[in-house]
Amino acid sequence: MTRTASSTRVLVVEDDPSTALMILAELGRMHCSVSLVENGLMAVRAWLSALDEQPFDVVVMDINMPVMSGEAAMHEIRRMEVDLTEPRTPILAFSASDDTARTRHWLEMGFDAVLSKPAQLHRLLAVVQDLTGKTSPAT
Repeated sequence: MTRTASSTRVLVVEDDPSTALMILAELGRMHCSVSLVENGLMAVRAWLSALDEQPFDVVVMDINMPVMSGEAAMHEIRRMEVDLTEPRTPILAFSASDDTARTRHWLEMGFDAVLSKPAQLHRLLAVVQDLTGKTSPAT
């Protein structure tokens, strides 16, 4: 699923349809161009594919997913960034866990930010703006 609009390209990796719809609604407020995939393996493929045309500005990555976890997908993207000499893509870990130790662990692993869901969904726009340096156009 792709929604086109402004210059902020976001890859959303979420296996729960209702959570995915909430994320899409929030990013729609920022007029982002959003691509949605359901697992980490699809995320790695989408990230790699986008390099040929226009890379993603940020990835919003669920942690617990089937096929490939968010952690494994983030590690694979980070490895490919080095191998392909690509600039670092900000990756936001989006998890149902709000444990401080886990948050610290994910940041140390290579995620650029961590948000809990769904309680912090309203903060999604601010974090995407912080990670990309792009502001939301007036709605």
